[in-house]
Amino acid sequence: MVEDSLSKIELQCCSLIKSFLAHETSGDTFCGTIATLWMSHRDIQESIKKTWDEPYDKQLVKARLRGELTAEEFAKLYSELLGLGKMTKFSKMINDAHSVCSVFSPSPEDQWEIDEEQLQSEIQILFTNYQQTCNL
Repeated sequence: MVEDSLSKIELQCCSLIKSFLAHETSGDTFCGTIATLWMSHRDIQESIKKTWDEPYDKQLVKARLRGELTAEEFAKLYSELLGLGKMTKFSKMINDAHSVCSVFSPSPEDQWEIDEEQLQSEIQILFTNYQQTCNL
Protein backbone atom coordinates (compact mmCIF):
# COMPACT_ATOMS: atom_id res chain seq x y z
CA MET A 1 0.00 0.00 0.00
CA VAL A 2 2.74 2.49 0.98
CA GLU A 3 4.85 1.54 -2.04
CA ASP A 4 1.81 1.92 -4.32
CA SER A 5 1.15 5.41 -2.95
CA LEU A 6 4.79 6.38 -3.36
CA SER A 7 4.90 4.98 -6.91
CA LYS A 8 1.79 7.00 -7.76
CA ILE A 9 3.44 10.17 -6.48
CA GLU A 10 6.58 9.36 -8.48
CA LEU A 11 4.55 8.91 -11.68
CA GLN A 12 2.63 12.14 -11.08
CA CYS A 13 5.86 14.01 -10.42
CA CYS A 14 7.61 12.69 -13.53
CA SER A 15 4.57 13.54 -15.64
CA LEU A 16 4.49 17.05 -14.18
CA ILE A 17 8.19 17.57 -14.85
CA LYS A 18 7.85 16.43 -18.46
CA SER A 19 4.91 18.80 -18.91
CA PHE A 20 6.87 21.68 -17.40
CA LEU A 21 9.96 21.01 -19.49
CA ALA A 22 7.76 20.88 -22.61
CA HIS A 23 6.45 24.38 -21.71
CA GLU A 24 2.93 22.98 -21.16
CA THR A 25 2.87 23.98 -17.47
CA SER A 26 3.80 27.35 -15.98
CA GLY A 27 6.42 27.77 -13.28
CA ASP A 28 3.76 28.81 -10.76
CA THR A 29 1.62 25.74 -11.46
CA PHE A 30 4.67 23.49 -11.48
CA CYS A 31 5.96 24.74 -8.12
CA GLY A 32 2.52 24.61 -6.52
CA THR A 33 1.99 21.03 -7.65
CA ILE A 34 5.52 19.98 -6.67
CA ALA A 35 4.86 21.36 -3.18
CA THR A 36 1.67 19.27 -2.92
CA LEU A 37 3.43 16.12 -4.15
CA TRP A 38 6.40 16.77 -1.85
CA MET A 39 4.09 17.08 1.16
CA SER A 40 2.29 13.85 0.25
CA HIS A 41 5.63 12.07 -0.12
CA ARG A 42 6.83 13.43 3.22
CA ASP A 43 3.60 12.43 4.95
CA ILE A 44 3.89 8.85 3.68
CA GLN A 45 7.46 8.63 4.95
CA GLU A 46 6.33 9.98 8.32
CA SER A 47 3.53 7.40 8.47
CA ILE A 48 6.13 4.65 8.07
CA LYS A 49 8.03 6.03 11.07
CA LYS A 50 4.90 5.96 13.24
CA THR A 51 4.84 2.16 13.03
CA TRP A 52 8.29 1.83 14.64
CA ASP A 53 8.84 0.85 18.28
CA GLU A 54 11.87 3.15 18.51
CA PRO A 55 13.16 6.22 16.59
CA TYR A 56 15.45 4.13 14.38
CA ASP A 57 16.02 7.00 11.95
CA LYS A 58 17.32 9.23 14.76
CA GLN A 59 19.59 6.43 15.93
CA LEU A 60 21.08 6.24 12.43
CA VAL A 61 21.59 10.00 12.33
CA LYS A 62 23.36 9.93 15.70
CA ALA A 63 25.58 7.04 14.55
CA ARG A 64 26.48 9.03 11.41
CA LEU A 65 27.30 12.13 13.46
CA ARG A 66 29.51 10.06 15.77
CA GLY A 67 31.41 8.86 12.69
CA GLU A 68 30.28 5.26 13.10
CA LEU A 69 28.80 5.21 9.58
CA THR A 70 30.06 6.53 6.26
CA ALA A 71 27.67 8.59 4.13
CA GLU A 72 27.17 5.58 1.87
CA GLU A 73 26.45 3.23 4.77
CA PHE A 74 24.03 5.74 6.26
CA ALA A 75 22.17 6.19 2.95
CA LYS A 76 21.88 2.43 2.43
CA LEU A 77 20.67 1.74 5.97
CA TYR A 78 18.22 4.65 5.92
CA SER A 79 16.79 3.46 2.61
CA GLU A 80 16.43 -0.06 3.95
CA LEU A 81 14.88 1.26 7.15
CA LEU A 82 12.16 3.08 5.26
CA GLY A 83 11.83 0.18 2.83
CA LEU A 84 12.04 2.52 -0.10
CA GLY A 85 14.85 1.13 -2.27
CA LYS A 86 14.77 3.13 -5.50
CA MET A 87 12.50 5.68 -3.86
CA THR A 88 15.44 7.32 -2.08
CA LYS A 89 16.62 8.55 -5.49
CA PHE A 90 13.15 9.92 -6.11
CA SER A 91 13.13 11.43 -2.61
CA LYS A 92 16.33 13.30 -3.40
CA MET A 93 14.95 14.57 -6.70
CA ILE A 94 11.61 15.76 -5.29
CA ASN A 95 13.33 17.36 -2.28
CA ASP A 96 15.74 19.18 -4.60
CA ALA A 97 12.91 20.24 -6.95
CA HIS A 98 10.95 21.55 -3.96
CA SER A 99 14.02 23.51 -2.84
CA VAL A 100 14.57 25.00 -6.31
CA CYS A 101 10.92 26.05 -6.38
CA SER A 102 11.43 27.91 -3.10
CA VAL A 103 13.60 30.46 -4.91
CA PHE A 104 11.43 30.72 -8.02
CA SER A 105 9.67 33.98 -8.78
CA PRO A 106 7.87 34.81 -12.05
CA SER A 107 9.40 38.29 -11.72
CA PRO A 108 12.61 38.01 -9.69
CA GLU A 109 13.47 41.09 -7.68
CA ASP A 110 16.27 39.75 -5.48
CA GLN A 111 19.48 38.27 -6.85
CA TRP A 112 18.82 34.93 -5.13
CA GLU A 113 15.50 34.48 -6.95
CA ILE A 114 15.31 32.61 -10.24
CA ASP A 115 12.98 33.11 -13.20
CA GLU A 116 11.09 30.46 -15.16
CA GLU A 117 13.94 29.87 -17.61
CA GLN A 118 16.40 29.25 -14.77
CA LEU A 119 13.81 27.05 -13.02
CA GLN A 120 13.46 24.94 -16.15
CA SER A 121 17.22 24.62 -16.43
CA GLU A 122 17.58 23.47 -12.82
CA ILE A 123 14.67 21.01 -13.10
CA GLN A 124 16.10 19.63 -16.33
CA ILE A 125 19.40 18.89 -14.55
CA LEU A 126 17.64 17.23 -11.60
CA PHE A 127 15.40 15.14 -13.84
CA THR A 128 18.23 14.06 -16.13
CA ASN A 129 20.33 12.98 -13.11
CA TYR A 130 17.34 11.12 -11.68
CA GLN A 131 16.72 9.30 -14.96
CA GLN A 132 20.38 8.33 -15.25
CA THR A 133 20.67 7.01 -11.69
CA CYS A 134 17.47 4.98 -12.11
CA ASN A 135 18.36 3.80 -15.62
CA LEU A 136 15.06 5.13 -17.01
